[in-house]
Amino acid sequence: MNSLIVRTRIIGAISALLLILVSPLALISFIYLDKRTEAVNSVSLYYKYTNMYTQPKVLQEYIKKSNFVMLDQSIEPEIYSKGKYLFDDPFIRKAFHSGDIELYRYKNHYYYKFKIKDKVFWVKNKASVSPYNLYVLLFSLVIGTALVLIYHYISRGIQPLKDLYNEIIRFSNGESNINTKNSNSDEVAVVANAFHMAVQKIERLEEGRKLIMRTIMHELNTPLTQGKILLPMLNVDHDDKNELTELFTSMQGHLKRLQHVDAITRNELTLSKKKYALIDILDNIFDILDIDEACVTHNIEKEQVYVDFNLFSSALQNLIGNAMKYSKDKKIYISFCGNRLFIINEAPALEEKFDLYTKPFKRGAQDSHGMGLGLYISKEILHHHGFDLLHKYLFGKHFVCIRFDSKTTEDLIS
Repeated sequence: MNSLIVRTRIIGAISALLLILVSPLALISFIYLDKRTEAVNSVSLYYKYTNMYTQPKVLQEYIKKSNFVMLDQSIEPEIYSKGKYLFDDPFIRKAFHSGDIELYRYKNHYYYKFKIKDKVFWVKNKASVSPYNLYVLLFSLVIGTALVLIYHYISRGIQPLKDLYNEIIRFSNGESNINTKNSNSDEVAVVANAFHMAVQKIERLEEGRKLIMRTIMHELNTPLTQGKILLPMLNVDHDDKNELTELFTSMQGHLKRLQHVDAITRNELTLSKKKYALIDILDNIFDILDIDEACVTHNIEKEQVYVDFNLFSSALQNLIGNAMKYSKDKKIYISFCGNRLFIINEAPALEEKFDLYTKPFKRGAQDSHGMGLGLYISKEILHHHGFDLLHKYLFGKHFVCIRFDSKTTEDLIS
């Protein structure tokens, strides 16, 4: 995830790695410089000793000012046994030996040995060896602590943005009780509080819409149901009764479509999927639409589909109803082939692209009575099943195709 928090962690990790690499390098550099200084001191002191017979006062003044102290040769065995030679490199050690100079570190001090005219001189540097290990450790701790504090400071500043993102995802998934209120005064808090106000407004609008939809459904469905019940009792012509029955049925169908649209827009279309024989679904649709089987040719036998029976039947009913409605010869052909279900009819070409007719309230010029919701509902129901709705116009025929996922169909013939 290419987020600010991940970037901050990467920067922190790189900084920590650099600190780990720099600390030993700094320690090595400090030790090298310290040894270099002592080497220069030893050489300078050596030359003062070589001239001590001609300029003895110069040597004494130099030792006094430079914080050195002369030692007798009795210290030699102790230093040899317990001290450590300053230079481990054999070439450097050999170079100093060739000049009759030896440097040792013992009890946190430096000791110099000079051999001049067969005489041995020992000198101690009274200044203690600098604790570079401690200095580097303290430096690393300070820098490391600063990096940790900076990381936590940046992380705390970014965390509200991550929380806001999570709440936005929850809201987009249809969850309620979204709370992004932030008491801070930074830019993230401004955005979070603005989003919180927007969510509250949307929730109020959603509650109002639900109330309106429930009222509409109740106020319209109740008189339609009563009308269908009272219709047989009316003393009217048989044809008029049939026309009124068709009118009531059509209006109830429109209400059912509105309910589907409402569930789709709220992403509350729940599926109860089971395995059904496709021929049973088609027979049910033919009965509902009152289609003469002589008008339908199909090759469906034992194919099964894993679907929600009612919702999938509603989607397929819309497609078959449209195909029959606009067919020139009032005949359609239904074919199952290659994990696809085709509904084919002979009809004029569409005025616009097929995808435009799958938008809500989009009607063709010939459809003056419909609401323009049939294809939209069918496509959304199929989409919730994981299916695709496709269309092709070839040789004067419409090929409307439902493309099933390979895991949701099963051909029992094999």
